[in-house]
Amino acid sequence: MRTGWLMVKGALALLAEERDASKLAGLYDDEAVSMPPGMSSLPTKSAIAADFAAFFASNRATHRTLDADRRVTGEFAIERARYEATISPKDGAAAIKEAGKHIVVYRRQTDGSWKVFWGI
Repeated sequence: MRTGWLMVKGALALLAEERDASKLAGLYDDEAVSMPPGMSSLPTKSAIAADFAAFFASNRATHRTLDADRRVTGEFAIERARYEATISPKDGAAAIKEAGKHIVVYRRQTDGSWKVFWGI
């Protein structure tokens, strides 16, 4: 049970490196909501995919999760962690280094797999 949602976490990182917005959005629950910092919530899977596509069209990025605390309860798995990211605009502008915190809630699907339900 626990390894299933951790595999989703690994797939998220891999697909983000590959900049594949469609496959990345496919790891999100049909009722997913993404709440990126400083932006309006993305209340649908298609909005999440469009945001990834726009980001990848303009940037390259690396992301690393640190000090994660993970809990599984019923149909949900919750991750609270710190992260570090470097965003390099493709237009040649200076890279942006970011450090912050996130909460990701995964939801078990009817087939037993896990998908991202909420991302904050």
